[in-house]
Amino acid sequence: MKKTFIIILLNTLIISFAANAQSLPYSANYSSNFKMGSHDLSKMILELYKDYEANDFKTKEGWFADTLMVFLPDGTMKRGKAEGIEVFKTFRETLSSSKFTFDAIIPLTSVDRKENWVALWGTEETADKANPSNAMKNEFQAIWRVNKDKKVDYIKIFNSKPAQQ
Repeated sequence: MKKTFIIILLNTLIISFAANAQSLPYSANYSSNFKMGSHDLSKMILELYKDYEANDFKTKEGWFADTLMVFLPDGTMKRGKAEGIEVFKTFRETLSSSKFTFDAIIPLTSVDRKENWVALWGTEETADKANPSNAMKNEFQAIWRVNKDKKVDYIKIFNSKPAQQ
């Protein structure tokens, strides 16, 4: 009985979302037809964050596509696997530490485009290598696209300072 109720509730929500998507006041340029994706992809992306924290850029270089595009919070765009990895490596070398916490980890599949994404938001706390007492905290949102070969080919990161409490 409980299982039946949950199935009916989920179906009702899905139908409701589908109906609402058709009556949105704006249309999405990319897609408005997403479903939950694979948590395996979330795990893959989170392992890349762990490697960044550990300042390890060698073990998973094969997880990036040669066609990688990286869009950074300052508006900079990097193209290609080598340039994309290098920008993260160069910045990480200025830090004595980096620690991420995540508020949301959302694997998604764009149904109409047949593309896999992982959307994240959270906080990064860092300490400057030149002045370790200079700690910084940034909130971020990031989207990572994983291609059909299970390689990251697109990253876009947004960040901001935490709101004053």
